Amino acid sequence: MNTYISKLTIAIVAVLVIGLGAAIPAMAYPEPPAAARAAITKRIVTPTGTTIPESNFTFEFQQMARDRATGDLSVMDSDDLSFIETTLSASVSFEAGAYHMAETEDFLAGVTWPHAGDFIFIVSETANTNTLAANEHMTYSSESFIVVVSVINHYGLLIPAGAFALPATPGTEGTLPQDSDPDSKIDPTPGTPGEDGEPGTFSNLQFSNVFSRDIIGTFDDPALEVTKDVVGVYANLILPFEFTLNLGIPAEALDRAEPFAFAQPAVATILDAEGDVVRTVPIEGTMPNFTLDFTLSAGERLAIPVLPAGTTFLAAEAQQPEYNGDLDVVVGGTLVVSYEEAEGDDIAMAIARNLSDAGRNAADFTNTHNHSPLTGLIIGSMPILAIIIGATLALSMMVASRSRQRVEQMSLLYY
Repeated sequence: MNTYISKLTIAIVAVLVIGLGAAIPAMAYPEPPAAARAAITKRIVTPTGTTIPESNFTFEFQQMARDRATGDLSVMDSDDLSFIETTLSASVSFEAGAYHMAETEDFLAGVTWPHAGDFIFIVSETANTNTLAANEHMTYSSESFIVVVSVINHYGLLIPAGAFALPATPGTEGTLPQDSDPDSKIDPTPGTPGEDGEPGTFSNLQFSNVFSRDIIGTFDDPALEVTKDVVGVYANLILPFEFTLNLGIPAEALDRAEPFAFAQPAVATILDAEGDVVRTVPIEGTMPNFTLDFTLSAGERLAIPVLPAGTTFLAAEAQQPEYNGDLDVVVGGTLVVSYEEAEGDDIAMAIARNLSDAGRNAADFTNTHNHSPLTGLIIGSMPILAIIIGATLALSMMVASRSRQRVEQMSLLYY
């Protein structure tokens, strides 16, 4: 019996030892936490109707050290033991016509950390990284952010367990930016890509640039035109119709280093059907709002060759009696809306539209004459009319002749 118990004890102990041998490594080396990730979002602010140019943006990181006594930040010396060997960097690119926001890759991936603790960086945008055309203007972001990365020890591994950013407030001249209110933390975690062409979400660590583009056109292909067509057999093709055109220059075109301005004198040009200049029309007003009052006859058009993309336009026509008005609004080469009005009613765009740099922009007015001659007769009926009139005259003469004969016979009988 004792021998059986001893063997059973030994077996139990062996099982326990084997089980502990398998459990101890698992308990000693638990699964490491997920590493923190961080990305920068680039946002290009443009007026509505402006396409994004092909462009690339880069961001610079400076590792900082905090003075324990004052809390001030200073650039860390590369000889410092806390200086990371991996150079942090980030970049993001846009294709022409892309969505106006894009995100860098995770800039914490692949970093070699010297030890656990908090690591502080100032991140800013590199200016003038793109070559622009003469009619394109971009203002680069002057913002800076303080990025704090918390690195922990995990059984021999150094893992970035968390990251946050703070807007950096400007320091005094010659000093570095200081961190703002710690409660205003920004989450730099990368967003989620969209599906089926959708933009998805983005990191809250964002740098914004302002981009604007002037549409440089010609009389044949202007930034904006207002056209006039008149149809109808009895239509008066020299009758002038009165128009009003309101323009609104976008703020992005005014807040740049070289703000948009009309060439002086500020005029639009009216051309005939052959493209010859008929006259000019003054563009009146002050930035950003302008008004043009003018007249157009059949086949004429008003052209403004140069305007910033995103400029709003609102066109209206005072209607003439005996005419029905139609208006087609074209933006970026696409018909966006049509309006129709009854005889004599003024016709106008219901809402302002933004000029697009992707194609033709126009307000095309057409007036249809709907008046009939007062007689209700048409030229084709004139031969029949002549026959009817001739027959009537002949009949009248015959009746008059017979009446005269009867009168004469009655006179003879009387005598």
